[in-house]
Amino acid sequence: MGETLRVIATGALESVIRDLGQSFGRQTGHQIDFTIGNAGKVAASVEAGGAFGLVMSSSAGIDALIAKGRLIAGSKVELGDMRLGIATRLGAPAPDLRCAEATRAALAAATVAYIDPAGGGTAGGHIVKILDRLGLTQQVLASGVKCPTGHAIVHAVADGPATLGITQASEIIGQASVGFGGFLPDELQLLSRYCAGLPVSGEGAAVARAFIDHMLSPTGTARFRASGWLIARR
Repeated sequence: MGETLRVIATGALESVIRDLGQSFGRQTGHQIDFTIGNAGKVAASVEAGGAFGLVMSSSAGIDALIAKGRLIAGSKVELGDMRLGIATRLGAPAPDLRCAEATRAALAAATVAYIDPAGGGTAGGHIVKILDRLGLTQQVLASGVKCPTGHAIVHAVADGPATLGITQASEIIGQASVGFGGFLPDELQLLSRYCAGLPVSGEGAAVARAFIDHMLSPTGTARFRASGWLIARR
């Protein structure tokens, strides 16, 4: 009889790990119970003593939990790097993102959904810096749509008042309700590395390691890349 592995992870990983969780379950008989939140929620949940067998978050977030004795030192595994992208309404033309000035023009003409910088997410603070650099902070804060998660950004573009959304590209690519307008240009980009780590409790460690191996397999690597992840050669 299979076991149930409890996993907590950030939203940037959600679409990929849910798919891989299903294929892992078919192959092994084990089930995965996912809890999804931003990096701040992941850290708070683990620090509060949440009973998880596997933790996936930003590289800095995993390092912090190791330093606090919540994750096993030496258990950190790199999963991939993610970039920021733009969500568009279905059927809308992709914005011009060739350079910072073109991106500024696209955002200035839009109602922009963006991550709440106070919410503890990986991208929130950087997006504020982008808006400051482009001179759009006042406009976007006044007319834009502040969202708690990347999922909420997708919803705001698909069904709400926003016409463009900025979030981790993996939260946009493959979504049936919105289009993917492209990655932000390099001069505005944030490259975020995401990793996995094992809790010191040792709960479900064997299944957790098996799921990590599944994510790092050729099948797992292909699924990550399909959602826009940059994966080093394995």
